[in-house]
Amino acid sequence: ENVPDHEVRRRATQLLALQSEIVNEFLGQESRGNIGDHERKTDDKAVDARLLRIGAIDTQWGRRLFIHVQVNGDTLKLFGSQRQLALALEDAGYSDGRYRIEEGVALNLPCRVTTKPSDDGRYMNVDALFPARNDRANGRSRR
Repeated sequence: ENVPDHEVRRRATQLLALQSEIVNEFLGQESRGNIGDHERKTDDKAVDARLLRIGAIDTQWGRRLFIHVQVNGDTLKLFGSQRQLALALEDAGYSDGRYRIEEGVALNLPCRVTTKPSDDGRYMNVDALFPARNDRANGRSRR
């Protein structure tokens, strides 16, 4: 009764954001199956990219995390929950747990990605992450 309206709205927004994250994590688990044996997308059309940093933005569904991904001179966003972004880092070959999934963390990590347009065609989205190719995988070796 004694809580001001703006505080009730702030708390409700936080609860809705938490609810959204829980649902997104659940859906992310369902779509990936068991960790480690989910179906891998093919990397035959993957291009070199760089994972820059982790950011966050306020959306109509609450605060959402994303990874800034530099692809062909453009900076794209890969949105997801903490768990989904951690799994994306694993897909890119960074499964050692060194990287915290929280706003402001700098990554600067090479990888490869596939992209696809958003459903409405307004944006280009990162579809999947893959490990960067090392020089040996490309048929080159440093001498």
